[in-house]
Amino acid sequence: MKPPDDGFEWWAMKLTAVCIAIFAISHVFPQLYPIFTLSREHVLSMPWTVITHIFMHADIPHLYFNMFSLAVFGSIFEKHGGSRTFLMVFFLGGLVSALADILFYPAAIGASGA
Repeated sequence: MKPPDDGFEWWAMKLTAVCIAIFAISHVFPQLYPIFTLSREHVLSMPWTVITHIFMHADIPHLYFNMFSLAVFGSIFEKHGGSRTFLMVFFLGGLVSALADILFYPAAIGASGA
């Protein structure tokens, strides 16, 4: 079986590293949480939060389990489906989960939906 044309670019691992870095930065600067957290009340005035909430995490266990899943299963998916497909599914999943989150929760953070 021939690998996909766009190859394997380690995006799952890169996104894992970005989430870990943002977690560290957000704990040094906690004032970032209200700016990047998806909130039902502010989603229209802060539309970037439908993407930025994916990279925010509440605590170490939340970060660990999301990043473990992203690194392991994301890398497998990226290897077999290609980097472009992986990124499309990751961000589309994040957007769909944002829509579901604002229906059921007042605020949301994390990469679980992506």
